[in-house]
Amino acid sequence: MNKQKQKILFLLRLFMIVLLIVSVPWYGSLSFHQTQLLGMPAWVTRALLCYGLIVIINLLVWVLLSRWSREMNHR
Repeated sequence: MNKQKQKILFLLRLFMIVLLIVSVPWYGSLSFHQTQLLGMPAWVTRALLCYGLIVIINLLVWVLLSRWSREMNHR
């Protein structure tokens, strides 16, 4: 795997870690924790959105790795 592909995977994985940190509910002001978004406390909405993005990014990483490994096998 070349350096560019490794960098892409690294950045995607780093973004997943950042999303995990952002999803932790103790970040934010007291008023943020009392705010309602989509019928749920704002921190719950933020956490669910972060988890959903993590799933999508993880699927993207899996697809990229699968595609790149097939390309390597067909050479």
